[in-house]
Amino acid sequence: MIKNAQDVVVRPVMTERSTALTQSQNVITLEVLPAANKIEIRNAVETLFKVKVAAVGPEEGLREARRRAEATGDLRGGLSHAG
Repeated sequence: MIKNAQDVVVRPVMTERSTALTQSQNVITLEVLPAANKIEIRNAVETLFKVKVAAVGPEEGLREARRRAEATGDLRGGLSHAG
């Protein structure tokens, strides 16, 4: 169990998608510790930001998978029939 709210929330995620979600649906996107569960995330956000959390929906591993896919695509595109 994680003791401190500052330990759970790593940083806010600032992308076009997260900004659009914040503006349209009042959703905030945060990077949190992988070991944190929904209850710990909810308590940390309520403590740090003094808000009432309606729902917590963690998404795992999307960032790393996306990076690998882009790197693979870039390598194939850059090395095809160079000679």
